Amino acid sequence: MTRTGDLQRSNVELVRRAVDAFQRGDLDGVLAEAREDFEIFLPRNLPNSGTFHGRDGYFTWIGQWLDAWDDFSVEIAEMQPAGERHVVATMRQSGLGKGSRIPVEMEIAYMWEVRDGRLAVLHLYPSSEEAMQVAERREREGAE
Repeated sequence: MTRTGDLQRSNVELVRRAVDAFQRGDLDGVLAEAREDFEIFLPRNLPNSGTFHGRDGYFTWIGQWLDAWDDFSVEIAEMQPAGERHVVATMRQSGLGKGSRIPVEMEIAYMWEVRDGRLAVLHLYPSSEEAMQVAERREREGAE
């Protein structure tokens, strides 16, 4: 396999481990796969938008999000590498609204950047096309 192919396979497996940890409710397990300066970003057109940094930022972001639900889960619908550092996944999210218990299901795109074998960035976008465009631009620019 090529260097790029090896990196892509490794990146996809890293993301899968982090998602599996989240699915088990192991938030520390998610962070074990991430750099200390891990960044989470959600654009203004998504709920809970903003930029969050590091362990504290992760717990602030995920805490705010999970507070809205009595039950919440994610599953990977489709995942693909984007260059040597990025992975884009269509995620199916489902939950029951806190108090109302109204079921909600949606697809959303997650874009991860991997640096030095650890998760460095997580961005969420309304579509996989948008997430892929951002990943491809970051690959071209060498954004870190």
